[in-house]
Amino acid sequence: MEAYITLVTNDNYIPGVIALAKSLRYVNATRSLIVCYTASVTQIQAISNLGIEIIEVSPPSLSEDFLTRHQTQNIHKNNFSGVKPNFHNTLENWTKLTIWTFEQYHKLVYLDADTIAFQNPDRLFDFPAFGAAPNLYTSIEDLNRMNSGVLVIQPDTRVYDKMIGFLNQTQSFYRRTDQTFLQAYFEDWHVLPYTYNTLQYVYLNLPQLWDWKTIKIIHYQYEKPWDDKNEKKNVLKEVIQVWRYLYENASIPSSFLASLNNPSG
Repeated sequence: MEAYITLVTNDNYIPGVIALAKSLRYVNATRSLIVCYTASVTQIQAISNLGIEIIEVSPPSLSEDFLTRHQTQNIHKNNFSGVKPNFHNTLENWTKLTIWTFEQYHKLVYLDADTIAFQNPDRLFDFPAFGAAPNLYTSIEDLNRMNSGVLVIQPDTRVYDKMIGFLNQTQSFYRRTDQTFLQAYFEDWHVLPYTYNTLQYVYLNLPQLWDWKTIKIIHYQYEKPWDDKNEKKNVLKEVIQVWRYLYENASIPSSFLASLNNPSG
């Protein structure tokens, strides 16, 4: 079996999951979506009402020392290129690793809760595991860095146990949490085309690489399109409107699609 899978760890990401689910239906994705959630989510019924399979998961058992090193305030001391929302808790990122325990599936495509399918992304299931797209949004040099917002994985509980065991023994600090760890752990990761995980900052910083005709998945990293405090809502107006149409209407008007122009660069 194969499926898309995502994770929600607090209620602030519920709008993102709803838009993601509607977007996969909009592009006629052929695999179903599984939504994993933790006990801290109180509004999961909003997802269940969409007829989507929901599965409760627990965060991995990580040592107090590891958790202290990776608390939000320690991660956010780094100089990032954008602004993380106040509701972003970096410790919740590690729960993503639980998807490796879903051994009833031969292959899973993981999608962050702040992504949407803009065109059908089913080809992702043809790529080998472990696969991820580059963290491309500042310069071409980013091609060497992984972004964990879209992953192709082959579930294996043994791999999960080894990863958790390693994290509980290491004294390393992972600057971008699970993302930095996964790149280090899977040294020979298969690089997916960036069009399957097109970060919204590409629109601003690398406009020559933003082509509406080729983009399969848009990833709203940093500022979220549903956040009223989004400081990029004007410069990313078109990109955010795509998300809003999917969230509110479950489709994108053909007239709006026809009006989209690639940013100049």
